[in-house]
Amino acid sequence: MRRTIRPEDVTRLHALRQRIERWRVQREKRTRMPQALWDDAVACARVHGVWETSQVLAIGYASLRERLTEGSPSKSSVCGGFVELAPLPIAGDGDAQARLVVEVHRRDGSRLSVQLPSNARAEIVTLVERFLGSER
Repeated sequence: MRRTIRPEDVTRLHALRQRIERWRVQREKRTRMPQALWDDAVACARVHGVWETSQVLAIGYASLRERLTEGSPSKSSVCGGFVELAPLPIAGDGDAQARLVVEVHRRDGSRLSVQLPSNARAEIVTLVERFLGSER
C-alpha cells in the first residue's frame, strides 16, 4: 500500500534532505550524522514510514529503524508546542447533561476528539498527556 504524501510534507522531507546533504559536504571524513538530523529523520519516519523516509533522505534504513524503535525523539527535535484553549460556556457542575468536547491534533495528523461530562475536567489533562506522549 502506497502512502500519499501531502505537498507540505514533501517540502519538509526535501528541506531535511538538503540539510543532510550540506552536512555530508562539510563534514570531516567518517563522522557520525548529528543527533538533530537523526531526530528530524525519526520524526519524519513516524509519519511517512521508515522505508519511504530512508529513500527520500538517502540514509540507512536499518539505522533509521533502530533509532525509531529506541524511543521518543530527544528534546532538541521537539519544537515548542501550542495549545489553543477556546473559552467555552460550561453548564454548572450539577448539570448531568452538560458535555465538554475536547479536540487535540498532533503534528503527524492524528486527532483525538472526546466528549466528557463537564465535571470530568481533571481527567482531560491525563488524557491529553497520554495522547501527546509519543511526541514529547
